[in-house]
Amino acid sequence: MAEQKTTQKAQKKEKKVYHYEIELPEGVTAEYKNGVLQLKGPKGEVSRKMLSRSADINIAAGKMTLKSKITGKRAKKEIHTYRAHMNNMIRGVSEGHHYKLAVISSHFPMTVTLKDGVITIKNYVGEKQAREVKVPSEVKANVSPSEIILESSNKEVVGNLAGTLEKLLQRPNFDNRIFQDGIYIVEKDGKRV
Repeated sequence: MAEQKTTQKAQKKEKKVYHYEIELPEGVTAEYKNGVLQLKGPKGEVSRKMLSRSADINIAAGKMTLKSKITGKRAKKEIHTYRAHMNNMIRGVSEGHHYKLAVISSHFPMTVTLKDGVITIKNYVGEKQAREVKVPSEVKANVSPSEIILESSNKEVVGNLAGTLEKLLQRPNFDNRIFQDGIYIVEKDGKRV
């Protein structure tokens, strides 16, 4: 009886080694050198530093293999984070990441233009000074009077640009139900916000 209890305790203490295989879609190639993972596909290329003491990344036969060297909570968190980054990178180079922003101007006629890689917002709430945001070279922007569409293979870059545009026109201490002027994210990767 005592032996049975100790084996049960030993089984509970035994920690899991995490191992995942991620298939690369057709037309997507991957390379891992010096802690940098680089993926190339039909929508572009993305690279990310993925250097870890607790995880191994191997690429062979159209698969990326992710395996933890150690056990425990820290390894679990790191492996799942890397797996999420890899899936986002694969989606970015095969399909691309799309953000849609709505331009709303109810009190003053606000104009939004794109010229030479800079989005310019004029006459926001009657301001004389124009507000400008530089578009990174990785992002394709399409600006119309009522919406902005951003596309990129890098999810972080396009998400940061969309967030910057939304935050640029925030008005603190104003009720958003009444003062609705601004630019708002309405769609992320095909999902309504």
